[in-house]
Amino acid sequence: MQWNNETLLIAFVAFTGFAVFMQACVLLGILISLKRAAKSAITVTEDFRVTVVPLIQSTRELIERATPQFLTATSNLLELTDGIRNETAELRQNLGDILDRVHRQTVRMDGMLASGLDSVQHAAEAVESAVLRPVRIVNRVVRTASAMLDAYRSPRRSDK
Repeated sequence: MQWNNETLLIAFVAFTGFAVFMQACVLLGILISLKRAAKSAITVTEDFRVTVVPLIQSTRELIERATPQFLTATSNLLELTDGIRNETAELRQNLGDILDRVHRQTVRMDGMLASGLDSVQHAAEAVESAVLRPVRIVNRVVRTASAMLDAYRSPRRSDK
């Protein structure tokens, strides 16, 4: 068999037609799989929308309802903090005044005690000197008398 141009041309056209048919089949398969993927994506998107969108809406509603309460709580907390801060400052002031008074009273009591103890010591020294001085004098007189008596009692020495 001899291959002439017409036979080759027919064979080439048949081969090209078969290749185009195969390409069309592959493209049709891709189209079908893309349609299935699109349907699956739409289903997933719808499921997502059905589950997530209500969640987002309820969250938004919750935030909208809770925002004034949070603002009120925050302002109340701020007022409470300011009140505590003011009370603490006043308490510090009062404690400082009390400690100052206690210090002054302590100094005063210390002075009074020191003065009283000095007076007691001075009185004790005065009593001691008033009592001991006569006792010492009496003690000297008694010793002198005792010495004189001892001298008179002792045997006399003869003058030889």
